[in-house]
Amino acid sequence: LIEQACHHMDVMSWVMKNKAPLRCVSIGRPPMEPGNPSYPHISEAGSATAFEFPGNVIFSYTHLMGVPGTIGEDEGPSTEPEEQNLINEKLWVFCEKGAYDLTRGMKYVGKNKERVGQASQGYDEGTQEEWNSFIDCIRTGKKPDSSHETARIGTLMSMMGRTAMYNRD
Repeated sequence: LIEQACHHMDVMSWVMKNKAPLRCVSIGRPPMEPGNPSYPHISEAGSATAFEFPGNVIFSYTHLMGVPGTIGEDEGPSTEPEEQNLINEKLWVFCEKGAYDLTRGMKYVGKNKERVGQASQGYDEGTQEEWNSFIDCIRTGKKPDSSHETARIGTLMSMMGRTAMYNRD
Protein backbone atom coordinates (compact mmCIF):
# COMPACT_ATOMS: atom_id res chain seq x y z
CA LEU A 1 0.00 0.00 0.00
CA ILE A 2 2.80 2.43 0.73
CA GLU A 3 5.21 1.58 -2.08
CA GLN A 4 2.69 0.91 -4.84
CA ALA A 5 -0.59 2.65 -3.96
CA CYS A 6 0.11 5.75 -1.90
CA HIS A 7 -0.92 7.91 -4.87
CA HIS A 8 -4.35 6.22 -4.85
CA MET A 9 -4.77 7.08 -1.17
CA ASP A 10 -3.80 10.63 -2.12
CA VAL A 11 -6.69 10.70 -4.62
CA MET A 12 -9.11 9.41 -1.99
CA SER A 13 -7.92 12.08 0.44
CA TRP A 14 -8.63 14.66 -2.24
CA VAL A 15 -12.09 13.17 -2.94
CA MET A 16 -12.86 13.19 0.81
CA LYS A 17 -11.73 16.86 1.10
CA ASN A 18 -8.84 15.91 3.40
CA LYS A 19 -10.95 14.19 6.04
CA ALA A 20 -8.95 11.50 7.82
CA PRO A 21 -10.43 8.00 8.07
CA LEU A 22 -11.68 6.88 11.46
CA ARG A 23 -10.52 3.26 11.12
CA CYS A 24 -9.65 0.58 8.61
CA VAL A 25 -9.35 -3.15 8.17
CA SER A 26 -6.97 -4.76 5.71
CA ILE A 27 -6.09 -8.22 4.49
CA GLY A 28 -3.36 -9.30 2.12
CA ARG A 29 -0.17 -11.21 1.82
CA PRO A 30 2.79 -9.35 3.30
CA PRO A 31 5.98 -8.91 1.26
CA MET A 32 7.32 -11.29 -1.33
CA GLU A 33 9.41 -14.20 -0.28
CA PRO A 34 13.14 -13.57 -0.06
CA GLY A 35 14.70 -14.36 -3.38
CA ASN A 36 13.43 -11.39 -5.33
CA PRO A 37 15.95 -8.78 -4.19
CA SER A 38 14.48 -6.14 -6.51
CA TYR A 39 11.23 -5.89 -4.56
CA PRO A 40 11.61 -7.44 -1.10
CA HIS A 41 9.04 -5.07 0.44
CA ILE A 42 6.14 -5.34 -2.04
CA SER A 43 3.21 -7.73 -1.74
CA GLU A 44 2.77 -9.61 -4.99
CA ALA A 45 -0.62 -11.02 -4.04
CA GLY A 46 -2.29 -7.71 -3.30
CA SER A 47 -4.45 -6.46 -0.51
CA ALA A 48 -8.00 -5.43 0.22
CA THR A 49 -8.48 -2.51 2.56
CA ALA A 50 -11.63 -0.73 3.75
CA PHE A 51 -11.48 2.71 5.35
CA GLU A 52 -14.37 4.26 7.26
CA PHE A 53 -14.65 8.05 7.06
CA PRO A 54 -16.84 10.46 9.00
CA GLY A 55 -20.43 10.47 7.74
CA ASN A 56 -20.54 6.68 7.38
CA VAL A 57 -18.53 6.79 4.12
CA ILE A 58 -16.67 3.60 3.23
CA PHE A 59 -13.69 3.56 0.88
CA SER A 60 -12.89 0.06 -0.34
CA TYR A 61 -9.56 -0.44 -2.06
CA THR A 62 -8.09 -3.54 -3.68
CA HIS A 63 -4.54 -3.55 -4.98
CA LEU A 64 -3.52 -6.40 -7.29
CA MET A 65 -0.44 -6.89 -9.40
CA GLY A 66 -0.66 -8.50 -12.84
CA VAL A 67 -4.42 -8.40 -13.45
CA PRO A 68 -5.19 -8.88 -17.16
CA GLY A 69 -6.37 -5.61 -18.68
CA THR A 70 -9.64 -6.89 -20.10
CA ILE A 71 -11.15 -7.99 -16.79
CA GLY A 72 -13.99 -5.66 -15.94
CA GLU A 73 -14.00 -4.04 -19.38
CA ASP A 74 -17.63 -4.76 -20.24
CA GLU A 75 -17.63 -2.19 -23.05
CA GLY A 76 -14.50 -3.63 -24.67
CA PRO A 77 -11.47 -1.62 -25.75
CA SER A 78 -12.13 2.06 -26.20
CA THR A 79 -12.28 3.50 -29.70
CA GLU A 80 -12.06 7.10 -28.49
CA PRO A 81 -8.72 8.70 -29.50
CA GLU A 82 -8.09 10.19 -26.06
CA GLU A 83 -8.34 6.71 -24.51
CA GLN A 84 -6.15 4.77 -26.94
CA ASN A 85 -3.06 4.90 -24.72
CA LEU A 86 -4.98 4.79 -21.44
CA ILE A 87 -3.20 3.02 -18.64
CA ASN A 88 -4.78 -0.18 -17.36
CA GLU A 89 -5.77 1.20 -14.02
CA LYS A 90 -9.18 1.40 -12.41
CA LEU A 91 -9.92 4.26 -10.03
CA TRP A 92 -13.63 4.68 -9.30
CA VAL A 93 -15.68 6.68 -6.81
CA PHE A 94 -19.16 5.23 -6.19
CA CYS A 95 -21.87 7.55 -4.87
CA GLU A 96 -25.53 7.11 -3.96
CA LYS A 97 -26.81 7.85 -7.47
CA GLY A 98 -23.91 6.83 -9.67
CA ALA A 99 -20.17 6.64 -10.06
CA TYR A 100 -17.13 8.46 -11.40
CA ASP A 101 -14.37 6.74 -13.32
CA LEU A 102 -11.47 9.03 -12.42
CA THR A 103 -9.06 7.35 -14.84
CA ARG A 104 -11.30 7.89 -17.85
CA GLY A 105 -12.95 11.15 -16.75
CA MET A 106 -16.46 9.67 -16.94
CA LYS A 107 -19.61 10.07 -14.82
CA TYR A 108 -22.26 7.34 -14.75
CA VAL A 109 -25.80 7.79 -13.41
CA GLY A 110 -28.11 4.89 -14.20
CA LYS A 111 -27.56 4.05 -17.86
CA ASN A 112 -26.43 7.59 -18.67
CA LYS A 113 -22.76 8.35 -19.10
CA GLU A 114 -21.15 11.75 -19.45
CA ARG A 115 -17.57 12.85 -20.02
CA VAL A 116 -16.64 15.17 -17.16
CA GLY A 117 -12.88 15.23 -17.68
CA GLN A 118 -10.12 14.03 -19.92
CA ALA A 119 -8.85 10.47 -19.76
CA SER A 120 -5.49 9.89 -18.06
CA GLN A 121 -2.73 9.02 -20.49
CA GLY A 122 -0.21 7.81 -17.94
CA TYR A 123 0.29 7.82 -14.22
CA ASP A 124 3.62 9.58 -14.67
CA GLU A 125 2.43 12.39 -16.91
CA GLY A 126 -0.64 13.89 -15.26
CA THR A 127 -3.77 14.85 -17.11
CA GLN A 128 -4.23 18.01 -19.13
CA GLU A 129 -6.71 19.15 -16.45
CA GLU A 130 -4.04 18.78 -13.77
CA TRP A 131 -1.55 20.79 -15.81
CA ASN A 132 -4.16 23.47 -16.56
CA SER A 133 -5.06 23.71 -12.87
CA PHE A 134 -1.40 23.89 -11.87
CA ILE A 135 -0.71 26.71 -14.34
CA ASP A 136 -3.90 28.55 -13.30
CA CYS A 137 -2.85 28.40 -9.62
CA ILE A 138 0.55 29.84 -10.48
CA ARG A 139 -0.91 32.62 -12.61
CA THR A 140 -3.76 33.62 -10.28
CA GLY A 141 -2.41 32.68 -6.85
CA LYS A 142 -5.45 30.44 -6.34
CA LYS A 143 -5.00 27.52 -3.94
CA PRO A 144 -4.95 24.07 -5.58
CA ASP A 145 -7.69 21.50 -4.96
CA SER A 146 -5.15 19.22 -3.31
CA SER A 147 -2.34 20.26 -1.01
CA HIS A 148 0.27 19.08 1.44
CA GLU A 149 -2.65 18.10 3.70
CA THR A 150 -4.03 15.84 0.94
CA ALA A 151 -0.61 14.18 0.68
CA ARG A 152 -0.29 13.88 4.47
CA ILE A 153 -3.68 12.17 4.83
CA GLY A 154 -2.95 9.90 1.83
CA THR A 155 0.40 8.84 3.28
CA LEU A 156 -1.12 8.15 6.70
CA MET A 157 -3.91 6.11 5.06
CA SER A 158 -1.27 3.96 3.34
CA MET A 159 0.55 3.44 6.63
CA MET A 160 -2.72 2.71 8.45
CA GLY A 161 -3.73 0.09 5.86
CA ARG A 162 -0.35 -1.64 5.81
CA THR A 163 -0.18 -1.70 9.62
CA ALA A 164 -3.66 -3.26 9.77
CA MET A 165 -2.62 -5.89 7.19
CA TYR A 166 0.62 -6.78 8.93
CA ASN A 167 -0.92 -6.85 12.42
CA ARG A 168 -4.06 -8.64 11.24
CA ASP A 169 -6.30 -6.18 13.08
